[in-house]
Amino acid sequence: FVESGSKLLNSFLKDNLIDRFYLFISNKKLGTNGKNNIKSKIMNFLNIKSNIKENVNLNGDELFIYKLK
Repeated sequence: FVESGSKLLNSFLKDNLIDRFYLFISNKKLGTNGKNNIKSKIMNFLNIKSNIKENVNLNGDELFIYKLK
């Protein structure tokens, strides 16, 4: 388990070191200028992977699980 920022995440994805990726998406809107907005940077990569949307009570936030390997 690794909780990381965008640089480490991109490095792990590039080197194919992630089996499962858990993406939490907040219901709070920061806009596209939010600092280190990784959602916009990795969504193209993740869109080609299979995902499972979990129904988890996170006060309106969403959890997506991506199987990468």
